[in-house]
Amino acid sequence: MKNIKDFITENSQDIYVLYYDDDTMYKFYYDEDEAKKEKEEQESQFPAFKLHIKKEPISNIKKIIN
Repeated sequence: MKNIKDFITENSQDIYVLYYDDDTMYKFYYDEDEAKKEKEEQESQFPAFKLHIKKEPISNIKKIIN
Protein backbone atom coordinates (compact mmCIF):
# COMPACT_ATOMS: atom_id res chain seq x y z
CA MET A 1 0.00 0.00 0.00
CA LYS A 2 1.32 3.44 -0.97
CA ASN A 3 1.56 6.29 1.45
CA ILE A 4 -0.18 9.58 0.67
CA LYS A 5 3.01 11.37 -0.38
CA ASP A 6 3.81 8.73 -3.01
CA PHE A 7 0.26 8.69 -4.29
CA ILE A 8 0.12 12.46 -4.72
CA THR A 9 3.54 12.58 -6.32
CA GLU A 10 2.46 10.06 -8.94
CA ASN A 11 -0.79 11.89 -9.71
CA SER A 12 0.29 15.31 -10.91
CA GLN A 13 -2.91 16.95 -12.04
CA ASP A 14 -5.47 19.49 -10.92
CA ILE A 15 -7.57 18.72 -7.90
CA TYR A 16 -10.83 20.04 -6.48
CA VAL A 17 -10.48 21.33 -2.94
CA LEU A 18 -13.38 21.86 -0.56
CA TYR A 19 -12.94 24.86 1.71
CA TYR A 20 -15.05 26.26 4.50
CA ASP A 21 -16.07 29.93 4.27
CA ASP A 22 -12.99 30.92 6.31
CA ASP A 23 -10.77 29.16 3.69
CA THR A 24 -9.90 26.25 5.96
CA MET A 25 -9.37 23.19 3.80
CA TYR A 26 -11.83 20.36 4.42
CA LYS A 27 -10.98 17.70 1.77
CA PHE A 28 -9.74 17.38 -1.78
CA TYR A 29 -10.80 15.22 -4.71
CA TYR A 30 -9.42 14.33 -8.12
CA ASP A 31 -12.92 14.35 -9.59
CA GLU A 32 -15.11 17.46 -9.68
CA ASP A 33 -18.34 15.47 -9.42
CA GLU A 34 -17.13 13.76 -6.24
CA ALA A 35 -16.26 17.13 -4.74
CA LYS A 36 -19.71 18.51 -5.60
CA LYS A 37 -21.40 15.44 -4.12
CA GLU A 38 -19.44 15.75 -0.87
CA LYS A 39 -20.23 19.49 -0.70
CA GLU A 40 -23.96 18.81 -1.04
CA GLU A 41 -23.88 16.01 1.55
CA GLN A 42 -21.99 18.08 4.12
CA GLU A 43 -24.17 21.14 3.64
CA SER A 44 -27.35 19.08 4.01
CA GLN A 45 -26.07 17.50 7.25
CA PHE A 46 -24.48 20.68 8.63
CA PRO A 47 -26.22 23.72 7.10
CA ALA A 48 -24.23 26.20 9.21
CA PHE A 49 -20.96 25.10 7.59
CA LYS A 50 -20.93 26.32 3.99
CA LEU A 51 -18.30 24.91 1.65
CA HIS A 52 -16.90 26.14 -1.65
CA ILE A 53 -14.85 24.32 -4.28
CA LYS A 54 -11.64 25.59 -5.86
CA LYS A 55 -9.79 23.92 -8.70
CA GLU A 56 -6.09 23.99 -7.86
CA PRO A 57 -2.86 22.44 -9.07
CA ILE A 58 -1.88 19.42 -7.03
CA SER A 59 1.42 21.15 -6.23
CA ASN A 60 -0.48 23.22 -3.62
CA ILE A 61 -1.27 20.05 -1.69
CA LYS A 62 2.27 18.73 -2.14
CA LYS A 63 3.55 21.85 -0.37
CA ILE A 64 1.31 21.14 2.61
CA ILE A 65 2.30 17.50 3.13
CA ASN A 66 6.03 17.80 2.44
